[in-house]
Amino acid sequence: MTNKRSSLKLVPEISRNIVVVGGFILFALGFYFFLGQIIEPPCCDANQYIEIANKYNLDGMLSIKEGLRTFGYPWLLSIIFKISHISNLPASLLVFLAQLTIYFLAIFFVANVASHYSMKMSAIIYLALCINIFVIPYAGVTLTDSLYVSISIMIFAVAMEMDFLHHLSGPITTNKVFLISFLLCLAITIRPASIWLVLPVFYCLARLIYKGSIGVFETSLALLFGSTPLLIQIVINVTNFHVVSFLPVQDLGGAQIKWGIQNIKYGTWLGGGSPHNYYPSSNLINATGDSLSWYLNNRLDACKLLFFKLIGAFDFDYLMPYPYHQPRYKWVVSFFSFTIFWLGIYGVFLHLYTNKLLLLGSRFMPLVIFISWCSVSLSSALELRFTLPLISYFIIVACAVTDLILSTRNKKHIYSVVGGWVVFMPVFYLVSEFIRAQSTVIQ
Repeated sequence: MTNKRSSLKLVPEISRNIVVVGGFILFALGFYFFLGQIIEPPCCDANQYIEIANKYNLDGMLSIKEGLRTFGYPWLLSIIFKISHISNLPASLLVFLAQLTIYFLAIFFVANVASHYSMKMSAIIYLALCINIFVIPYAGVTLTDSLYVSISIMIFAVAMEMDFLHHLSGPITTNKVFLISFLLCLAITIRPASIWLVLPVFYCLARLIYKGSIGVFETSLALLFGSTPLLIQIVINVTNFHVVSFLPVQDLGGAQIKWGIQNIKYGTWLGGGSPHNYYPSSNLINATGDSLSWYLNNRLDACKLLFFKLIGAFDFDYLMPYPYHQPRYKWVVSFFSFTIFWLGIYGVFLHLYTNKLLLLGSRFMPLVIFISWCSVSLSSALELRFTLPLISYFIIVACAVTDLILSTRNKKHIYSVVGGWVVFMPVFYLVSEFIRAQSTVIQ
């Protein structure tokens, strides 16, 4: 760890060449996927967000009674569409550039935080996230996922930064609390499923209050101002539906749980026939439940289902949000996603027992993030895009694990991480082979 300092640097201590190379790779990959989506355009939710954003511009936000979605993402899209109208630039291009630029800034932010622990790790994390081929295809699509991932990365970075300042025994300014709370509330109004981020943020703030690094009153005040996006959503729901809630009025929770029991995962398919690609769980379990009580009443089947869903969540059989074609190399991408998954899981428990991955903050924080994500995502009708914030976080964890092993050359860590990878990779592939065989799209 570097010498103790009272404040963070404004830019990461990595060479300009690395910044340029990483940025070039990121935007080149993004443009490649963007061109593919022009030739074979998205559908469904992506088009619905465009319709809502256009209605915002025509009739105003409060005049649109949308009970299924929150205001955050359509509102941001409406701003981009206004800029497109004024500048005569294609709206799709502006959406792509805006979302990829925000993702780049999120990468830059977390690299800045990482530079205080290791400049080498900072560069590795920066480059690894610049070639994050799992997230990049979503930058050119009018779906919430790209912004959702970018904001999630920023939240992780702010939490790590606050923990760093705590270790310096310096006070944590109120603006840090405001920033993390504002990002959290903004994420929820963009994608309500990001409510799983509440637990990691609460754990971070509660721990810092307990340690005396931040005060209760200052934290409460910062949280109040940071909750502005949620207050706007409450006003919209009260005005249009007479419901005091910051979540969508049309609740899909029950349906999501039912679909999550009946299917291991789900995807949209545009290669012909039905656009729905289900992976039914009927050949794995007795999938007759439609509520959370099913998990308590069928504990063995519940464990099997959750295990298979967790593996399936990291089996990227499709990279594109709306695939038209079967991938040529059906298992190559999953080789990388499963490797990231293993290094992420290994890092979560390594830090839990050793507290040596200092970049990740408290020894419990990675576990809190993992469990919180699982509790919301695995119980729902799982789609690969739900995994994007966790696999991005696991990339950060994997870089921290790799840096620790390379710097300490601890043979115990080397044998355990390599041995575990050798043992578990065949398991991941066997489970995924079964899941793919359930697909209603011909493999």
